[in-house]
Amino acid sequence: MTVDRRIYVKKHLAALAITVIIFTIGIMIGLQVSDLRINAITNAARLQRAQFESLQLQYTFLNSAQNSSCVAFRTALDQNIYELENARTKLEAYIEDANDEEEFMIAKREYMITEIRYWLLAQQAEKVCELDTVSVLFFYRRSQVCGDCGTQGIILTYLKERFKDKLLIFSLDADMQDPTVMLIKNTYKIENTPSVVIEERVFEGLTRQENLKEEICRNFKTKTIKCEE
Repeated sequence: MTVDRRIYVKKHLAALAITVIIFTIGIMIGLQVSDLRINAITNAARLQRAQFESLQLQYTFLNSAQNSSCVAFRTALDQNIYELENARTKLEAYIEDANDEEEFMIAKREYMITEIRYWLLAQQAEKVCELDTVSVLFFYRRSQVCGDCGTQGIILTYLKERFKDKLLIFSLDADMQDPTVMLIKNTYKIENTPSVVIEERVFEGLTRQENLKEEICRNFKTKTIKCEE
């Protein structure tokens, strides 16, 4: 009986040791993946800042020069906003999986600020380049808090695909504790999510595709075939 008990104890100790090793390896892999994600997000944020500064210089040049073409600027602006939105979506997914959100939340705040910079630049460029575009602010919250935000995002994605570079969409987390985000939210009196601001008109709650499309088309300076379809 003594021998059996010793064998029994040894088996349990061996199982415990294996469990601890596996658990430790799991933590190390998790930390490594987290670090890789943070590095990727940080590098992407740096690239976005460089691209924004380049666009800002282009805008300054166009504002001072005569007879300059805005075509390249408009294309770059739309592409950068598109890439920024894709990066934000990835970042949101990383935050959902992260055990420690702090590093990711700092990166997210940087992305929100960049979104606002692009939004303001687009408004300035619309006057200088006479762009026939419509800007949309999309206020959302994370899916655990706002069940309809994902659906509203899908609707906006469809409208973006429909109107291409004529529609510029900027996404802001309504819960982001950043003074600029809060200032814009208070300016438009955003209290519920999802909320969509098309130029100066605010749509609170989940808004149907047809209603958003009608308001978008109403703000175009010229009639487009996409509005007539």
